[in-house]
Amino acid sequence: MSRHFAILLSVLACSAALRASAQLANSIRAVVNDTVITQYQVDLNAAPATAQYWRQYADAGQLDSILRQNEISLRRLIENWRRYAGQLPSILLQKLVETDGSSLTNLIERQLIVHDFKVAGYNLPEPVIEDYIRERIRQQYGDRTTMLQTLKTEGRSFEKYRDGVREQFMVGALESKNVSKAFIVSPLKVEKYYEAHQSDYKQDDQVKLRIIVLDNTIAPTAEGRKRMAEEIRTAIKGGVSFDEMASVNSADGGEFPGGERKLMQRSGVMAVFRDLAFTLPLKQVSEPIETPDRCYLIYVEERVPAHVKALSDPEVRDSIEKNLLLEERARLQQKYVDKLKGKTFITKY
Repeated sequence: MSRHFAILLSVLACSAALRASAQLANSIRAVVNDTVITQYQVDLNAAPATAQYWRQYADAGQLDSILRQNEISLRRLIENWRRYAGQLPSILLQKLVETDGSSLTNLIERQLIVHDFKVAGYNLPEPVIEDYIRERIRQQYGDRTTMLQTLKTEGRSFEKYRDGVREQFMVGALESKNVSKAFIVSPLKVEKYYEAHQSDYKQDDQVKLRIIVLDNTIAPTAEGRKRMAEEIRTAIKGGVSFDEMASVNSADGGEFPGGERKLMQRSGVMAVFRDLAFTLPLKQVSEPIETPDRCYLIYVEERVPAHVKALSDPEVRDSIEKNLLLEERARLQQKYVDKLKGKTFITKY
């Protein structure tokens, strides 16, 4: 899919979702106590993810076929995707349906917490909420003028935005009280997690290279680039250091002093010399490697064979501790929400 088409999809998906929802503003998806959740709210909440999925999973050729077959525009297809669900790519349809469901669940849980905030009698001082709103505007839009223009484009009022921010403040306050606790991750839990998730810490073969790049800014013809590469190789084999020749001759010598690259996994090495990078003897310069518009010389400084990162690696331990904290937080969050559901009237449509 072209970059232009992908960007168009992203923009249309986000804006069309909001317009389509506005047309269905009276379509009720759920009632939580006395609060109604509409299709508009669900779509508004899901819009960022929806836009991403249209951009990621929509095949340009298949979409073009759907548009021609149904004689509709791309905008109309996105606005009414449920009507054409049977024609959409299966993975895109799956993601759109999943996002719709998770958005509804998110809004229901938010209303449960907001209701709990209100019935508990917590006070929400206006100066505090005003400061919170100003900070959110700064983070999301940069300034108030941009925020108001964006809301107008989306068909939302400032009052609706303000109500949403107030709710987010309430949710954050009660989640902090009921969920965000000081967890202690025991070494035993860390070890058990590591043993159960070893595949997550597998490290592919790695190689550290120095590369000389000769392009048409260095030599305008393929013959000239190859001849120059052979001269450089002869000089290196005669005792001149590779990094010195790279600094003087490589087209990207300014970006990569001495031609040095960081340690790379096999998948990160250019395909044209990927296999060679893992077979060339260490500390030796390669033969010239030609492509239609470039010529390369590579030099292998270091190779690290595939392995599983050890638990003693600080990055591994930190990652495991963060994952365990997130799991515990999610468990407490679900426990809190389930408790609220047990004493709340909820109807889904």
